Amino acid sequence: MFRVIAAATLMLVGSIDAMAAERTMETCRIRAWIDQLDDDRFAVREIATTNLVAVQAAAGLEAVVHTAESNCPEAGWRAIHILSTWNRSGDAATQKAVKAVIARWSASNDQRLMRLARSLTVRPQPSVQIVWGVAPGRIPLSVM
Repeated sequence: MFRVIAAATLMLVGSIDAMAAERTMETCRIRAWIDQLDDDRFAVREIATTNLVAVQAAAGLEAVVHTAESNCPEAGWRAIHILSTWNRSGDAATQKAVKAVIARWSASNDQRLMRLARSLTVRPQPSVQIVWGVAPGRIPLSVM
């Protein structure tokens, strides 16, 4: 009986250690991607942004928020893009977390944070320009 309990305890401790190691690895990856948001190479910045969008907001939210609040223009813009994407996701928990950030920024006295909060609440408008009298996909004769 003692051996069964000891074996079960070792399995439980081993699984807890594995989960902690996985969380640590995820945190390291997120930190690396956050650092890459301001890399000199465009491709590295794009890959880091894509990877952070794919991360669950619970894992990377604070790091992304901290980056959005920073004074680094490129990384800050990308962090806002990530938050905006998370805000439009279908996941209720993710949307709730982003909305909490928006509420915190909206309630602050910092004008910059209030503008960031407003930018996350405004839905982007389609960038399609309609030219009246021209069939879709056709080039008007006056342009040729």
